[in-house]
Amino acid sequence: MVNVPTGHLRDPVTRQRVSFDPATGQFCNQDGTVVAGFDDDNLQINWDWNRLPLSDGLRADAIDEAASWDAWARTHGASQVGEDRDRLTLADWMAMDTIQSRVARRADLQIDGTTRMLEIGGTCKDSTYFLSAGLGQLDHVEVSSTSQRVGLRRLRSLRGTTGFGADRVRFHHVPAEALPFVDDSFDIVFSRSTLHHVSRPDTFDEICRVLRPGGLLLFVERYMSDGLRSAMRWSRGVRRLERGTDMPLVCAELDYIQSRFSEFAWFPHNVVWPIKIPLQKIGVSLPLGRFDAWLSDRAWLARRMGIKAWVIARK
Repeated sequence: MVNVPTGHLRDPVTRQRVSFDPATGQFCNQDGTVVAGFDDDNLQINWDWNRLPLSDGLRADAIDEAASWDAWARTHGASQVGEDRDRLTLADWMAMDTIQSRVARRADLQIDGTTRMLEIGGTCKDSTYFLSAGLGQLDHVEVSSTSQRVGLRRLRSLRGTTGFGADRVRFHHVPAEALPFVDDSFDIVFSRSTLHHVSRPDTFDEICRVLRPGGLLLFVERYMSDGLRSAMRWSRGVRRLERGTDMPLVCAELDYIQSRFSEFAWFPHNVVWPIKIPLQKIGVSLPLGRFDAWLSDRAWLARRMGIKAWVIARK
């Protein structure tokens, strides 16, 4: 069995630190209660969801989300492994377009063997860049255990390219609303297109708690103006369409994040994506990224539009 560090783990219920018994593969709190089990083959810590401090509704939403993304991963997971973009370096990735270059300069990522990062959601598409830069430890949180297994296959397929080592990655099968980590555990928290699925502001509060002072929150996410999201809610109600926790952020939530962190910046990204894809399909390529750059300097206008944005916040 691989080494399982526990110094940064805690029971989300009692907030006690936990210990690991390699003989049983179980994690126990200081009262001796079993709080999680370890899947050695998949480097996965499976936390007991029945114990988590979640409302019945939130737990039901998380279970529904997990079932949906497990099904997606079983169907599409194989195509997610071995993509060309997996072999990009962190510098390559952050220089892919004008806005990501701005984000990279503002974030000023400093990564070495002592850096600990939490990634929320996904199949480790972005983990590869951070690991290739020498990231010391990656903890990955996701409600879909099948998606995490896809992520592990991705990382293992790049073992030689990224220097990936099993001792640097742990997968936590647990909702982000109840992070099983002690305060001030991480230097970086990263997420891509996942936070619109979680309960807010609960998750933002949890992220702030587990970031160390000076730590960085970096995410890219869909957002809408308040009016547009109200229209979305109305449309879904008319169509009797239930999407669980799938709801884009609104600008008021960006304001909430800003209130919790000492530094904050956001950059509209792919605002023109709805017309970019159809144009690409007919062979038309326009410098639409310049519009994102222009818009990022006019936050008053960007707040009234929406689509996607990069957010940088420092604790």
